[in-house]
Amino acid sequence: MSVREFFVAPGGNDAAPGTKEAPKRSIGNALQLLASSRSSCPQDEAGDWTVWLNRGTYVGREALVVGPSCAGGVNARTVISAIPGHAVRITGAQTTQARSLSWTRDRELRRRLPAGAAGKVQCIELPRDCDCEIAEIGFARAMSLPPPLLHVAGRRMTPARWPKVGDFEILASAPEEPAGDRRAGAFRITPGNAPKLRSRDNVRAEIVANHDWEWSLERLESIDTETGDIALGNVSRVIRNGRVRLVNAPEFLSSPGECVLQNGCFYFIAPDGVDDRLLELTIASYPLIFLHETSHIVLRDIELSGTRSSAIEGSRANSVVIERCNIHGIGRCAILLDGTNHSVKQCEITDIGTVAVRMWSGDSSSLASGHSVISDCRIRDWGFWKKVYEPAVSLNGVSNVV
Repeated sequence: MSVREFFVAPGGNDAAPGTKEAPKRSIGNALQLLASSRSSCPQDEAGDWTVWLNRGTYVGREALVVGPSCAGGVNARTVISAIPGHAVRITGAQTTQARSLSWTRDRELRRRLPAGAAGKVQCIELPRDCDCEIAEIGFARAMSLPPPLLHVAGRRMTPARWPKVGDFEILASAPEEPAGDRRAGAFRITPGNAPKLRSRDNVRAEIVANHDWEWSLERLESIDTETGDIALGNVSRVIRNGRVRLVNAPEFLSSPGECVLQNGCFYFIAPDGVDDRLLELTIASYPLIFLHETSHIVLRDIELSGTRSSAIEGSRANSVVIERCNIHGIGRCAILLDGTNHSVKQCEITDIGTVAVRMWSGDSSSLASGHSVISDCRIRDWGFWKKVYEPAVSLNGVSNVV
């Protein structure tokens, strides 16, 4: 074995030397060994340093940090790659099990479900320390992480909503003019034939302002359980004839593939024709791979999934190559990088909460070139968390290519 190669396997041992026959168990431990070995070699000696990943799933409990000690060189890069022919996955998601609704523990929720839905609904109880609150976002608010995610047989469950199909409800009673940076006063909507809500807890109004298509998720200020009227407060830039729909209410949970997040539990109806025992819960709130003040790093042939944050995030990193990676089930960006001379190529990116690839490369004020390239990637199904002004690729700077 070359001293420049280190091996990792899910069934390995971190006390092992990291050889092909005796692999390490954690990628982070192998990177520490690589950094230690590299520090004793001449810096100008050519040849890549590689951490080879055996087939299997690597469940991360925290971000895999690739820092300055792992930095490579032009002719001696640091490579983290699947062994050719091996399927490798890095994830923050947890496999879990569901239960049927209980007559005692879920009594209040059962009262709120549509008629006939209780027999189809399953429940997953989240950890007590899990933040289940759905954040208010949009309208110039700071971007928040999405709530926990649930995938059944690889399909992400979507919050139950009303209207089910078609356009949003029209806000005929909203203010006539936008409030600008100020906040509009509360206003009421009567959502037509929508089921009457018994509670406003964790229910959100999804609003689109018709004059600029800005989008937000807003709390409900109050509901009238008799009339069905809903009051929305502290909403800026919403004007008459804007659009609204309501999300995450048990009263709307009736179709396969829908879920609600209530009382520390995921309640869901599994999609038709799938194995509803294949459940993955994503509560991780850290990037799967964090590149910090490093350079000449290659990530190759890796599947990354299962975080509410970004899959790959870089801060003051340069010359990063991300090649033939499959990235999916991510709450924010698939790839978020600053720095220069990056390459993202031949990647499959899907089921992403915001922008698929966001990059700041080069300096527009000094016209210093970024020399970053995004090529031959397949990107689809992005923007499930923030739904407007989120392109597939956001490339900022100078002299970059898509």
